[in-house]
Amino acid sequence: MLLNIEISHSKALTPEKTDLKQKEEKLEIDQKDYETIDIDTEPITENFGVIAYEEFPFPTDNLFISFQNLKINYTIILPTPNGICPLKTKMFVFVPSRADGFYTRHMIRNSWGANLAERSIVLKFIVGWPQEQKVFELMQEELIKFDDLVVYDIDDSYRNLYLKVYVALQWQQIFCSTAQYILKTDDDTIVDFDRLLWWIDNDFGHRVSKYPAAVFGGMIKRSSPIRNEKHR
Repeated sequence: MLLNIEISHSKALTPEKTDLKQKEEKLEIDQKDYETIDIDTEPITENFGVIAYEEFPFPTDNLFISFQNLKINYTIILPTPNGICPLKTKMFVFVPSRADGFYTRHMIRNSWGANLAERSIVLKFIVGWPQEQKVFELMQEELIKFDDLVVYDIDDSYRNLYLKVYVALQWQQIFCSTAQYILKTDDDTIVDFDRLLWWIDNDFGHRVSKYPAAVFGGMIKRSSPIRNEKHR
């Protein structure tokens, strides 16, 4: 298992109404990421956008993120039966994406992200909750047409990028648990799958047979932490 994740499912896989008026104070994740929150008594998931989930014509489920010092309830749009990974999935690829990043997603689908199913590769874009009505409407069309979005209702800010990655890995463990490999890449990156699969077959695969929990990537050595709060 790549990551030990706690999962909490709702009993009914249908949209649940969210009444924001029941909360006297809104809780921003960015301001509370240093606290431990008891999700059983104080769930903090809210619709950060202006669109309520009952208006979204897709089934949802409630999950939660759990770190040592942070616990967050959130809601996710459930995949269709065709959106779940096949049993023999070689690689699960996820791309963090902005809600309004339609053009970038379109370019990926028509370039390096095209015809991946033929290679037993599943590609998903991880998208936060839309803030504008027009984006909301276009996302519905996109989700119906391509079925490759993982949509959740956590504030889609740069500081919360680590939560987006967590959501992607949690989705993988629930709906794509048989994938042999997991690849995280960005929407400004080009993936050469011919070369990547060659390395898997001729190098990485042998390493994984000895170390099943192997992680491949670049390593930064002898680097000091960056203290500038504005640095990205």
